[in-house]
Amino acid sequence: MVLDASGRGEIPDSIELAGGPTRVLSLVAFDAVSTGIQIHMTEPGAGGPEALRNILALIEAGRLQVPISGTYPLDEVAAALAVSQSGHPGGNLVVLPA
Repeated sequence: MVLDASGRGEIPDSIELAGGPTRVLSLVAFDAVSTGIQIHMTEPGAGGPEALRNILALIEAGRLQVPISGTYPLDEVAAALAVSQSGHPGGNLVVLPA
């Protein structure tokens, strides 16, 4: 399965990688609903925490892999943003709390 959290146009690649649209879940690519992927939408506070707990459980069980490209302390958030804006870094960028 593929979890899209960037919404930067990688839905076709995600569908190919996952083996079909029913194995792709996007949190942000609302304009890609016509592709047949699953879209997760929620209002602030309406199920978001539960959804995150479910995603965490999948990660902990080894059923969902989240590639991490880099970690940044909070005081280096500008550097993380620069990396993000320069193109796809090959994984998620994690900003650590102070």
